[in-house]
Amino acid sequence: MISKVKNAMSNLVGGMVPHGHHHHHHNHHPGGGQTCGPDSLPPRFPYGRPDFLDLTPELLQYSTEHASRPVLTLKRDSRLPWRTGYAEVINAGKSMLNEDQASCEKLFVKKPSGKHRNSSSGGQRGERGDGTGIPLHFWGVFDGHAGSGAAIMASKLLHRLIRDRLGEICHLLENPGSAPPICLAKNGSPYQADSKKGAAQEPEDPDAVSDSAVRFHMEKVVSMESLVMGVIETAFKQMDDLIEKEKTSYAISGGCCALAAIHLMGKLYVANAGDSRCYIQIHASFPRSPTLVLRGIKLYDCSIPFYM
Repeated sequence: MISKVKNAMSNLVGGMVPHGHHHHHHNHHPGGGQTCGPDSLPPRFPYGRPDFLDLTPELLQYSTEHASRPVLTLKRDSRLPWRTGYAEVINAGKSMLNEDQASCEKLFVKKPSGKHRNSSSGGQRGERGDGTGIPLHFWGVFDGHAGSGAAIMASKLLHRLIRDRLGEICHLLENPGSAPPICLAKNGSPYQADSKKGAAQEPEDPDAVSDSAVRFHMEKVVSMESLVMGVIETAFKQMDDLIEKEKTSYAISGGCCALAAIHLMGKLYVANAGDSRCYIQIHASFPRSPTLVLRGIKLYDCSIPFYM
């Protein structure tokens, strides 16, 4: 009886391969590797568990056991920022592989150099670079569905996209007291402090405000927090577009919800796309839901109204 059930389960999930590509044919080698068939696309990233778990191939294989369902945790000598803890377990029988992903990174925001400017792939630079710049802590959880490809790609690249987009406003982050570069005149055109030589000058309005900083705050107030939230929303949308674009060249299965917490310059920003949520716990007692414990940090929430 047990063997019949085992055979039935094997037939049910036998066609499932890493990244959940049921429609692709793969040739398996005795050593466990695989090569793509002639009509299939290569995976964007190989299947694996979060990098910070640092699993050996044997442990990675063990993590897919549905009978024992091992709980994966950090190694004893592992240290994540802010004493971050982590544990995971595969869903029993729901999918052959764990389709969810997570990332925890410390990065540094700096002005983009010429060769990295306007990078569309995110992650052209290393995770930490040379260790200079504005520190950025990133935590991400990605709930994959119908395959693990999108969740894996988002876990590898989303934090880099956020870092790179923040680099574009790094000059504002480094000088929060300076006036933002958006200043409109009364007719809606960009305000020019100095008129070009030889250009026809209109008579000055005696009641007009001449100070650019005062004029800006009278017409439009944009806080630094709003700029950061706008950057995060842009990075989420860019990640979504990047997955769609690269599906033409790579095998990226399924989709994912995304939940990210970003700590930057003493403030915490939480963003989500999909039905994921973040719980902030500041008391001694803990609910059964996943929690993030913070003290003395202002929280900014930006919900992204689209799915990856």
